[in-house]
Amino acid sequence: MIKAGIRGEERLLQKLSSLEQEFIILPNVCLEFGEEKVQIDCLLLSKKCIIVLESKNISGDLYIDSDTDEFYRLNNDQSKKYFPNPYYQLTKHIRFMLNWTKQQDCSIPVSGAVVFTSKNVTLRNNPFHYPFNKLDSVFERVHRLSPTANHLSDQELSSIEMNIHLSHRPFQRQNSLLEQYEINHADIIKGIVCPSCKVYSLIRDKYYWQCGHCCYKSRTGLQQAIEEYFTLVKPTITNQEFRDFFGVKSMKTATNMLTNLDLKASGSKRNRIYMRKQM
Repeated sequence: MIKAGIRGEERLLQKLSSLEQEFIILPNVCLEFGEEKVQIDCLLLSKKCIIVLESKNISGDLYIDSDTDEFYRLNNDQSKKYFPNPYYQLTKHIRFMLNWTKQQDCSIPVSGAVVFTSKNVTLRNNPFHYPFNKLDSVFERVHRLSPTANHLSDQELSSIEMNIHLSHRPFQRQNSLLEQYEINHADIIKGIVCPSCKVYSLIRDKYYWQCGHCCYKSRTGLQQAIEEYFTLVKPTITNQEFRDFFGVKSMKTATNMLTNLDLKASGSKRNRIYMRKQM
């Protein structure tokens, strides 16, 4: 299917690897404070400061409306594709880390930046107070955000790092990966990938899923594919959605397949939806 957002985070971590002598680099940090929960793409820790980095893998010409703060991409046909403004997510996470460090009896500056990781992105009108950077300029941003004086001892820094690890709570995803990484549904590849040749070409035969590319036969390909669908697309699926996504023509065949997957079902036959049982 798609891995665009995940690839963006990987590019950011690869770029940051040369800062390992200066910072402790913590990717995908999930913390709770009271009833508030956050998932931060990357935290940089040092004796001088904490830096929050949010990764966005959005391509194209990006604009920020100076009057409304609306964040959008201008497409080739001059239409506008609007996205949630990542500046607000960043400021929320900075406030969270300020409160979290106070709870740890730690006084240290917290700042941050949004890093656009796509190779094909242009920031057309970036307001001065917006800490938006392309991947190539992330080093300069990090060094500008880092004070010259130390605020923590080595022991205090180690304590903060340990407490972050101890407080880490795996993120219970409320949105699909498509929503989280702001990826268009039309950009994903439908179907089931062949475990042999890695082409999305498995076609349902009477008893097997058979690859139309290399003729490999599989009985279990659908189980993994439905798990990927729930994670990437959305946590529920209907009979119609199942047929459209996995290329099954018959409604009865689709019903039998969904039943054999041992999913939780809800609703009448016409409006029935299927989901993981642990939901």
